[in-house]
Amino acid sequence: SHSFIWTSWPSRGLEPLLDEWPSIREVWPDAPLDIYSGWPSTAPHLGDPQVRAEKERITLKARQDGVVWHGRVPRLELRQAMAQTQFFLYPKLDDIPPYMIETFCASLVECQIAGCVMIAKGEGAIPEIMGDGGGGIPPEKATAKRLFLEAAYLDSHPDKLADYQRRGYANAKKYTWARAAQTVNELVLGPVLVEA
Repeated sequence: SHSFIWTSWPSRGLEPLLDEWPSIREVWPDAPLDIYSGWPSTAPHLGDPQVRAEKERITLKARQDGVVWHGRVPRLELRQAMAQTQFFLYPKLDDIPPYMIETFCASLVECQIAGCVMIAKGEGAIPEIMGDGGGGIPPEKATAKRLFLEAAYLDSHPDKLADYQRRGYANAKKYTWARAAQTVNELVLGPVLVEA
């Protein structure tokens, strides 16, 4: 069956996905959108009136058939949900604030490990992190509608969907804590010179 998940910060593209949701449900009326996300109460920018208005707007738009807002959940529950979900659609925003640009996108790597295909805007760190895992759409074309059309195409071509899942898993396996520590050490300390 068809299914979608959202696990990123809501301000990073959930609103255009919710705007497109009625059209998606016309094509796949059985499809759920499970939202595992929220605004942490400690986020300093929540005091901004524009951000508060955005939160109210997105929360209201999420009150649609097939949308379930789970909120923030433990990592194990999130991984289990990803493993049972077909797609994560991550559309572009026209005016993304600088603090919302992806610098890594842990959700992408978690999706790849779980076999959930992320079809995403190709901006910020997403193309680099996605690697050969497929699903990147040029930012100017990455509307929620365009991402859904890509998902529908993959759904109708199971061999291509399975290839995205296989390549995504292989790509995600390279992101380990040991590799991250090595990268940080090299950035902070520079290359280690060994004296002979």
